[in-house]
Amino acid sequence: MISVVGDVRYRTISNRVCVAIFVIAFLISSVPYSFTWIAKASALVVVCLLLYRFNFWGGGDLKLCLAFLPAVSENYLLLFLVLIGLSGGVLAGFYLLYGYLTDMSKVWSKGLPYGIPVCLSGLLCVAASL
Repeated sequence: MISVVGDVRYRTISNRVCVAIFVIAFLISSVPYSFTWIAKASALVVVCLLLYRFNFWGGGDLKLCLAFLPAVSENYLLLFLVLIGLSGGVLAGFYLLYGYLTDMSKVWSKGLPYGIPVCLSGLLCVAASL
């Protein structure tokens, strides 16, 4: 949740926080790293890189998503990506509503703190994978 606070306040996600999440995810993981897990995780990484490449999210969001990856089992990899998209859509809806009620230019200039949906989806899928 530290990453969420940093993303909401400053629109940055610390490298240290991402490394800590990665190490913890790797240590608590009960995921068997089979060939199919590696193939599916690689596909997820490619999708995440494309989202970054086409400016749908920032580098910090990409790092945070990849930090959760070692603890997400093969059965939940697609769900992880879908939950990020769905919760990100809900977040975007709230931000649009907030922008209409206040000043839309401030909302557009700051962007969305996409670390929130990434972190919530990651925590849910890691918990389901344990």
